[in-house]
Amino acid sequence: MTEEMMDQALEGVDMLHICGIALSTSELSKQNALALAKKAYEKEIAICFDFNFRSSLNDEEGMASLVATYNIILPWVTIAFGSLRDLKELLKIAVESEEAIVESFMLKYNISVFAGTYRHQKNHQKQLQGFIYQGSEKIVSEKEIYEVWDRIGTGDVFVAGTLTGLIEKWSLEKTVKFGVYSAVLAHTTVGDSPVLSKAFVLNYMENQVDVIR
Repeated sequence: MTEEMMDQALEGVDMLHICGIALSTSELSKQNALALAKKAYEKEIAICFDFNFRSSLNDEEGMASLVATYNIILPWVTIAFGSLRDLKELLKIAVESEEAIVESFMLKYNISVFAGTYRHQKNHQKQLQGFIYQGSEKIVSEKEIYEVWDRIGTGDVFVAGTLTGLIEKWSLEKTVKFGVYSAVLAHTTVGDSPVLSKAFVLNYMENQVDVIR
């Protein structure tokens, strides 16, 4: 991307989201993602980053380069999405409890918000649970049962739902709940792009109806 293209892309933008998979798909996509993130940071645009790590795209030799890239981009990031595995296995944060690991990560990189999901299985039922850290506060949603029609893109939908709540300044409880319900419903639709409206998700979240007439 040229400087002009990046300036045009960021014009009027309040937040930039970088999906971590862009750091692994090719050298060009990595350099473009880093350049765009740096430009956004210089313009004081909030940056959101989702680790979205894929082992199939990273061999052992490439892992050191990937971690080095994380260490470039993370200091520019305000909101991060990921898992405990990302922090422990990729960033090698070696402390005991989940809370201590997340606290260490957020302090090291000056992250304001860190969020993600837990997947559970009980009595042959799949359950999804969301978490969000902001400062010293941690909010965990209820476990929601879900059925899988197509799982592709459901993590991205959790991110989009959670960002919606953060941007609209909802409570953390409502924010992570909306992210979870968005992801739960996304398991029932085909494709990796969200097709359900905010109003639809909120209605289902609040009323749990099977049929809307």
